[in-house]
Amino acid sequence: MTEQTGPTTDPLRTDRITELDVALRDGGVLHVYDTGPSDEGALPVLWHHGTPNTGHPPAPLFDTATELGLRWVGYDRPGYGGSTPAPDRPVSPAATHAEAVADALGLDRFAVMCHSGGGPHALACAAMLSSRVVAAVAVARLAPYGPEGLEPAAYTAGMAAPGGSALHAAAHVAPTPRRTVDQRRNRTPKVVLEGTRLTHKTDLAFALQEHPRVTGARRYRYHFPLVSAEWGTLTDEPWGQSLISYAPANSAVARAGYDAWVALFRAHRYYPWFVDRFHLSTQVHQAAAGTPVDLDDVDEALADLGFCLVHCVRRPETFPAAREARLLVSGNPSQYDDLNVFIAEQEAMVRAVARSSMPSLTLDVSDGDVATLADRVAGWLEKERLLGPSG
Repeated sequence: MTEQTGPTTDPLRTDRITELDVALRDGGVLHVYDTGPSDEGALPVLWHHGTPNTGHPPAPLFDTATELGLRWVGYDRPGYGGSTPAPDRPVSPAATHAEAVADALGLDRFAVMCHSGGGPHALACAAMLSSRVVAAVAVARLAPYGPEGLEPAAYTAGMAAPGGSALHAAAHVAPTPRRTVDQRRNRTPKVVLEGTRLTHKTDLAFALQEHPRVTGARRYRYHFPLVSAEWGTLTDEPWGQSLISYAPANSAVARAGYDAWVALFRAHRYYPWFVDRFHLSTQVHQAAAGTPVDLDDVDEALADLGFCLVHCVRRPETFPAAREARLLVSGNPSQYDDLNVFIAEQEAMVRAVARSSMPSLTLDVSDGDVATLADRVAGWLEKERLLGPSG
């Protein structure tokens, strides 16, 4: 969940709006606004915005809401603001969307309020969520278009010029043919995750693969590659040598492995790639073993292909707790006996990341759960425009 908040402690100030993204079951995303409760008894009011607009609650009413003990919540309808499109969407899913927002915020019962084009959506919520919606307020909402006795001229009578003329044009101008290809599917993020084995990096890689803000909204699930230089497949033994931990005798094989991966990335450059530890881990490990290796050409090739780097770190004092969690699943627990090895590896990786040609994010995983960490990475990828052609 990505959140953006201002510095003040008053939860109903306009600069204290919290913004977050709520994932829907169909793969879509709703961008949500929340003023937060001034007290535990505050009544949530779900705002349904006009057409066109965004779901930011009406700031001029914030002071009155504070006096009345109300909590404003809003969301961008699909296709508006930060919410993903839903072509040919009817009105009824508004109830499903409202329920998803309420569940994400831990709201049991709430009121709905609308303005203009938000009217049908608010009323749909009141009708379909009667066990949760305690009140509904419709302000200047639109009437149904086209019923007998309400001709088009009467429908727009009394409307301000821009709104009335826009509705008239929308009703009489033929729609432009829409491309059927989901543009968001063209996202091609390429992310290398580096960090020690005590940093949730693998779980984070899987979460990013499924994150709608990273790989786009999908109507069905399909695979994205997850690559790792940790695969111990250079030798036929338990926890065998990998592209990271190879012995000197296998240095040529490891080098050929990196060349093969770079060639594959280059051949499939218009596809998402997620890599769980790669060449920087090799450089750090081999340098610690006294056999330094130069993989700068691999780094430069990845940068040219649009790869970016997420370095997962944790505060030193949190390593013991991370080890205890890891021991619950590890098949080789003895490797975690000396935490100083992991702390030294992290420090060396900081220096390696600083030398890399790829854009990088340092992500502190000490306190965050995987979903929150994935949201942070998604926000960074969006901000830095690292999601590929549609990012």
